[in-house]
Amino acid sequence: MSSTLPRERWPPSSAYAFYDLHHGLGLPWPVALVLTVGLVGVGFGLLIERLALRLQGLSPITMILATVGLLLAIQGYLTWKYGP
Repeated sequence: MSSTLPRERWPPSSAYAFYDLHHGLGLPWPVALVLTVGLVGVGFGLLIERLALRLQGLSPITMILATVGLLLAIQGYLTWKYGP
C-alpha cells in the first residue's frame, strides 16, 4: 500500500525518545537504542498505517490536511516538551 504520509518527521521524534531514555532515565545506550527502534519505530509505523487506512478512498485534500495536522501535532508536542 502506498502512503502519502511523510516519514521524514519520525527520526527527530526517535532522537528525542533516545535522548530521554539514555540521558533522562539513565539507561545504557544499547538498551535505549533497542527500545527506541522497537517501541517508537513500531508505534509510529502502526500509527501511520492506521491513519493511511482511514484516509484510503478520501479526497486528496483530506489526505493532505490529515498529513499536515499530524506533522503539526508532533511538532507541537516536541516543542512543548523540549522547548523551541
